[in-house]
Parts: sequence; structure tokens; C-alpha cells
Amino acid sequence: MLDFKDFDDKDVYNESQALALNNATRNFVVEFGKEQAHIKFNIDADDVQALLSTDHEPEKPVRWMYVA
Repeated sequence: MLDFKDFDDKDVYNESQALALNNATRNFVVEFGKEQAHIKFNIDADDVQALLSTDHEPEKPVRWMYVA
């Protein structure tokens, strides 16, 4: 599975803000719940397919994808 980063970590959050504003960023996915959030940038087509064909973790019931 994908190597997500802890979006609740201050350094990851700051890095994510920069990546979200970077024109080279193609996409990202965030999985989150009440207690935790994880993020991954620039996933490829195989990763998208894998995410679409798998269930999310119960503690992170929301999966949000941005694809440019």
C-alpha cells in the first residue's frame, strides 16, 4: 500500500502546504478521521486504481483525492 505521511505532524503539514501550491504537484490523497489524518502526493495511475479498489481503514473513514 502507499506510504502515507502523518498530516497531523507540523513538518508534514507545512511541507504539504508548499506541495499543494507547487505547479509540479499532479495530485494528492488524504485519508482522515476524528483522530488522525494521512496524506500522499503525486500518486501514479496504479496507486489510484489500488485506492479505488480497496476499503479505507475504519479509523480513517474519509478518503479525499485531488487529481489535476
